[in-house]
Amino acid sequence: MTAWRWLFGRRADTELAREIDAHIAERVDELVDEGWSEADATAQARREFGNRTLQIERSREVWIAPWLSSVWQDLRYAARSMARQPGFAVSVIGILAFGIGPVTALFSMVNGRVLRPWPVRDPSSIVIVKPIPGPKEQYGDLSNEEYRYLREHTRTLTHLATWRPGGGPIAYGTTNASVQWNFVSANYFDMLRVGMHMGRGFLPEEEDYASPRAVAVISERLWREYFGAPASILGDTILVYGQPFTIVGVAEARFFDVEWHVRRDVWMPLPSVALALAALESPGAQLARLADPRGGGVERVAGRLAPGTSRAAALAELDVLGRQFRSTVPMDAHGYALRDTRPVSLDPKALSRQLPVLTTLFGALMLVMLLACANAGNLILARGLSRQRELAIRLSLGASRWRVTRQLVTEALLMAVVASGVGLGVGVLGLQIMVRSTGSPLLGNPDPYMPDLLVVVVTIALAFLACLASSVFPSLRSTRISIAARTAESGAGRPGAGRLRTTLLAVQLAVSLVLLVAAGLLTRAVGHAMTLDPGFAIHESQAVSLRLPPGASRERSAVFQRTLRDALEGGQLPPLAFSESTAITTSHRSIPFRRGDDGPGTSRATIIARDVSGSYFSVLDIPLVAGRTLADDARAPEVVVNQSAARLFWPNGDPLGKRLVTGNGDAGQQYTVVGVAKDVPVTTLSEIPPVAYRSLQSGGLVLVRDLSPAIVERIVAVARGIEPKVEFAARPLAEDIRMATRDVAAASRFSWAVGLLALILATAGAFGVFAYAVEERRREIGVRLALGAQAAQVVWIVIGGARWPLLLGLGGGLVLSFAAAPLIRRFLYGLTPFDAITYLTTSALLVAAALVATWIPAQRAIRIDPAITLRAD
Repeated sequence: MTAWRWLFGRRADTELAREIDAHIAERVDELVDEGWSEADATAQARREFGNRTLQIERSREVWIAPWLSSVWQDLRYAARSMARQPGFAVSVIGILAFGIGPVTALFSMVNGRVLRPWPVRDPSSIVIVKPIPGPKEQYGDLSNEEYRYLREHTRTLTHLATWRPGGGPIAYGTTNASVQWNFVSANYFDMLRVGMHMGRGFLPEEEDYASPRAVAVISERLWREYFGAPASILGDTILVYGQPFTIVGVAEARFFDVEWHVRRDVWMPLPSVALALAALESPGAQLARLADPRGGGVERVAGRLAPGTSRAAALAELDVLGRQFRSTVPMDAHGYALRDTRPVSLDPKALSRQLPVLTTLFGALMLVMLLACANAGNLILARGLSRQRELAIRLSLGASRWRVTRQLVTEALLMAVVASGVGLGVGVLGLQIMVRSTGSPLLGNPDPYMPDLLVVVVTIALAFLACLASSVFPSLRSTRISIAARTAESGAGRPGAGRLRTTLLAVQLAVSLVLLVAAGLLTRAVGHAMTLDPGFAIHESQAVSLRLPPGASRERSAVFQRTLRDALEGGQLPPLAFSESTAITTSHRSIPFRRGDDGPGTSRATIIARDVSGSYFSVLDIPLVAGRTLADDARAPEVVVNQSAARLFWPNGDPLGKRLVTGNGDAGQQYTVVGVAKDVPVTTLSEIPPVAYRSLQSGGLVLVRDLSPAIVERIVAVARGIEPKVEFAARPLAEDIRMATRDVAAASRFSWAVGLLALILATAGAFGVFAYAVEERRREIGVRLALGAQAAQVVWIVIGGARWPLLLGLGGGLVLSFAAAPLIRRFLYGLTPFDAITYLTTSALLVAAALVATWIPAQRAIRIDPAITLRAD
């Protein structure tokens, strides 16, 4: 017989019963020898031995694993109890699941964004090489020349690879798409150990900086879902910004690069960036920047540790190689750091920016979970009080209070385990829906959010904590039964239990109000931002994009842009401006600058560089606080800086006439500062970074301070007079504000979803509490009705019982909201965290929900039949 059957079967109890019978028989023989009769001796022996069943239970406690058997009994009893009252079980499971599910979804997101390593083979052996800037340096990337030197001489790192992410339009046949891509070194796929679905990766000769090769590897998903899975795609071409690239390989299925947040579908050799982006910048300028031994040219560098090599040895070798490289190139000393492939290791600064948002979301969801626990606790308490007679009988038969409490907690634990499974499904489903609805399927990447073992373990742990939080105190309260109540046929509600239910309900209402206030403030902030004056004419202007169809050659596009600009500036049109981007956008170019009078090797600050025409400031009504605007035909390069950039480079001096330099040494590009513009938002509404405005020589968006469709038609007519098939798009610049606030808008929608979920749970909890209170006071209400009480008086009795939890919840929620509101001040765009309209509206919503929750039990109370109630009593 197996140990399992011996522990949980009846064999052990049978053997123990036989042993007890043997002891009793031995005592009977002793008493008979002393002169007792057989019957009297048997009765006396049984009296001396005591309760036979209780002695069996106590004897089993000395076995090796007695608790396994008792836990198994508790679980079987809990399952039968849930089957007898499925409505109660489903209610508790549903409440806990909707409390656990959102927390699970958030942790899945954090796990994918922060904790999970790269989805490649053996990610633990990969290290990311990051430079540690010296005291005179402010850059965060290696130069391309330094990377190539390290790659050629390192012995501790195999396949030291680099990549440079980006994105833009591609075309294959008649299929056009906007995708994310990577310019990579030739050994990129070898370093990651990524195979090919068909074709090959890149050859070493395709990483030739003197003669870039236009070849590409595409993802299996792009090949299958968007290109129709043609078997003969190898050797075909795709157009990247209109430039042809030959497809040499299709990566293995489900490989979408190493970053968690996007799916990259195209990979090209790093030198080919000069070919792909030729329409944006001359190939010579891009290759010169890659060849600059001091300039940043690569953004990511990683390699695998050689077998038997430690990180310390690899770091020591890199330091030696770095000093050797700098002995040939005059540049300041800097060190290196090796990081693993988890996102938290890759970009601690980005995590520090996201941490307040994640912490706020986590706090909100933990409040929802607390609310769910309080709600489930109220139901468990109500059910425990309704089982007073059953519990009293069990206690009277010798069960300890601990034993009965453990049984009640086991029932809650079983429901929590089921709720963890349901909550995991709810969380993952909600997260997938949210990720897939945030934009183009080519941009969204739900794969990192799929739950792994860590998410499952955390979900079960949350369920266990929820079980303890929602069941321990109600179970202890339920087993606190007086001697008189042990024999009562029906229990009456006790003041202690009522106070506990009132406290739990007040907590639910307070939590709901905090979440609703946060949602209301964020919603009001988004509306406030749309009417905010950013300091320039964004609400009166629009942008018009004009470009040739995909597939047009670079030379044809360049000629079109030059001709179009000349025609627009010389035509009978309102004043126009040209810009490489819209007014407020997160898509910007950051370039390291240094002051020209400091000389090579001095500190550099990376600031935003925006290329615009000279009329940009007048058309958008951006004031110049000093100097003049850009001259479009200036022979020497000029730059206008904003006030933040002027304070950064010349905190105590006049910037006019001074020089800013990009690059290093004599090869650096020098700009003369000719003006200082007023600080206006360029990336977000909440902060203004340093900006350098440079002259845009050709192309770009057409900006006009006129919102009428007629001006767009006139601009398009001029463009189609040059190229009949030109494509155009127009939109108000005020859309920039909506785009700049979309994260806060998404947060407000999320907050409303969480807040309304909390309100629904609180309303359901209030309904349960007052419905139980009506049943608890049925006899009292029946007597009152029999004595002539009016229906309105009975309704007031029930609704009046809600005043204390409502007042406590409302007061506590307002206090907590006042304390927590300043934490989201930076997302409010100038709106006060103590906005009276928000607090009044959400408080009214909470009061209305509480009244609805009590009105239905009140209507049930006035339908109580006094005759039936009194007869039953």
